[in-house]
Amino acid sequence: EVDALTRIENLREKLYNVMDHGDGCEILATSQELDDLIVLYMKLQLSTEQITPCNLIYKLQAINCSATIY
Repeated sequence: EVDALTRIENLREKLYNVMDHGDGCEILATSQELDDLIVLYMKLQLSTEQITPCNLIYKLQAINCSATIY
């Protein structure tokens, strides 16, 4: 799990760098790669926990907070 979070953070940093210095295709490719990794991570989290309405709402709120564009 820690490795996945580290990979997500590394890709997020890469995306910021590409947004500053890359072209549109490179930005899109990096963004899609980050999206795919986040989806896989969330699927893993959901499959390893018992889902209750409260923790599902908490997870969705966390996703919305982390999606803030700087």
